Amino acid sequence: MDPTHYSFIEQDNPEYDILPAAPNVAYGARYLQTVISGSNSKRITLSWVRRLKIAVDAAKGLDYLHYGSEPRVIHRDVKSSNILLDTEMNAKVCDFGLSKQITQADATHVTTVVKGTAGYLDPEYYSTQQLTEKSDVYSFGVVLLELICGREPLSRSGTPDSFNLVLWAKPYLQAGAFEIVDESLKGSFDVESMRRAALIASRSVERDASRRPNIAAVLAELKESYSIQLSYLACGGLLN
Repeated sequence: MDPTHYSFIEQDNPEYDILPAAPNVAYGARYLQTVISGSNSKRITLSWVRRLKIAVDAAKGLDYLHYGSEPRVIHRDVKSSNILLDTEMNAKVCDFGLSKQITQADATHVTTVVKGTAGYLDPEYYSTQQLTEKSDVYSFGVVLLELICGREPLSRSGTPDSFNLVLWAKPYLQAGAFEIVDESLKGSFDVESMRRAALIASRSVERDASRRPNIAAVLAELKESYSIQLSYLACGGLLN
């Protein structure tokens, strides 16, 4: 099997829809990268609760790949331009052209030539050529930082210190300094919801893979953050 496009469908039992290498994207669908940092005409202002829902959807997909699929699958190119949003902003993980299957049940890694996308690439995988599920976690952590900060993983604008999103954002978010949160979110999020999401994002992009959570733990924290934000909106009368 050479899957090139999986879309996560949450039903009674999660399953994956495997589409051709160049699937026809439904009218109105778009990629997360375009929504967050594309041209001004294509950007959409996403609320914090919607960003969290997108993150939860994508994490569910990765969780299935790592723990529900047989054999297990490592995506190897998780990034915002590989997360497809439908017209209702449900997120689907897509483009499995670089994915690797773990065929041995007790295998801890796959030794392979390094491939991926700059800005999202797990530094430990880059240095050792040992691909693990934690490599996907690192890449997904970068996506979480994009959702929180509203900027690309690598940026030539601004100061040299802000070129790399991970190196720039991580110290602030670990310290609970939310001034680097996307300006469009200011004043509209529950602090505890943001704190939890920021912390799990920071842990996901640890340079040492052994210090990163697995995707199941990431998903659990994101669900909690999402629940807290929903309660915050309900209490403020902003949620029907």
